[in-house]
Amino acid sequence: MTYQVHNLRFPNAFGHVTLIGRAAWQPETSSGTNVRHLAPLLILLAVLATAAPTRAQNAPDFIGNNTGFVEDTMRQVRAHLPKAKLSDGTNVPPETSAELKTPILSLAEGKRVMNMGILTAHAQFCDLNWREAYAGFMRGERAKRIWSEKQLAYIGLLHGATQGNAHASLAGKGKCDAALRNNVASSLK
Repeated sequence: MTYQVHNLRFPNAFGHVTLIGRAAWQPETSSGTNVRHLAPLLILLAVLATAAPTRAQNAPDFIGNNTGFVEDTMRQVRAHLPKAKLSDGTNVPPETSAELKTPILSLAEGKRVMNMGILTAHAQFCDLNWREAYAGFMRGERAKRIWSEKQLAYIGLLHGATQGNAHASLAGKGKCDAALRNNVASSLK
């Protein structure tokens, strides 16, 4: 197996260039990637829901028109859905071939969730309460009462994978300055 990192650069809503690293283990003969190494973090993030809610249900648009990045990430995360926990503590059942033909979320919803994951990564980078931001986001998604348990588990995984990759990229940039910290804090309100 080889370890590959694919990076995407784009201006973010805070006026900085954000580097999103997609790190994945990949068999040498395969062209597909996955997020296997993030599974423990993804599972933990999917079950966290104990802090106060946040109103940051619509994060700034960090991704822009990069639909390929959204589609690729959504596909990779979906492969790990059976590792996620439902609200009753059981794992999400493996999907049938018929279920796999139907998107769990629309591309627009996936992008919205990923933008929130990037915002949460910025909160983590700036030593703000990212767990509260994540938990509040998930409570807001549950409160909408439009998602199935499986969709909610997927939303948590997608958010967590995006947050983990974005935070790894941000961590290599040094420290969060006061201006960025203030912008992130206001975006979380």
